[in-house]
Amino acid sequence: MKSHDYLPKAFGPLASWLINFFKYLTPSLQRFEIPEGASAPAQEKADIFQAAHEKAEHPNAGKADRLDRKEKAEAASKSVRDFVNVHLRYNKAVTDDDRIQLGLHVPDAIPTHAAAPTTWPLATVRIAGPRQVRLDWHDSASEAKAKPIGVRGCEIRYSVLDTPPTTTDDLQRSEFSSRASHILKFDEAQRGKTIYIILRWDSTRGDKGPWSEIISTIIP
Repeated sequence: MKSHDYLPKAFGPLASWLINFFKYLTPSLQRFEIPEGASAPAQEKADIFQAAHEKAEHPNAGKADRLDRKEKAEAASKSVRDFVNVHLRYNKAVTDDDRIQLGLHVPDAIPTHAAAPTTWPLATVRIAGPRQVRLDWHDSASEAKAKPIGVRGCEIRYSVLDTPPTTTDDLQRSEFSSRASHILKFDEAQRGKTIYIILRWDSTRGDKGPWSEIISTIIP
């Protein structure tokens, strides 16, 4: 399944696609075994785009409104793609009919190249800039930055919390990276707060590896 071409390029069709996607997704999250709140960042960016699209379609809209719509469309599309890659693309609880209803492509076959990961990413944290935290990682069984064989990338789950999490379910937001590093970005109001983070490998078959230890840092 191609990872990018299911999203319409034109603004109107994209707005309709997003409405249908979340209308079907939201009541299906539990059946798909997706953590509560995991879709919230993508839903939020989709709602922001919808508002910008409506404003840009107004007869009195100007160039700035159309540029803002373009930026919001790109942000929403990226957030939805990240969500699909992490939670839906290789999710065995998602049927082919579900994918059709969601507006996704049905894969010809599920790859069977490798077993589920048994190791996990070991991450270090450093400041990437104001409101930005950079994660660099390597495999727990190796000092090399290369992903283990059969691994397509790293799932990062995190939350800004007042107290340390007691379970991994307390960490609600998730992002995905196929590289050996990733930058998490935050709002100005979150500066000085503590973020808690865990990571795990995701195989080309959609199998999840074990979670890493929870790490934390202060948002700069």
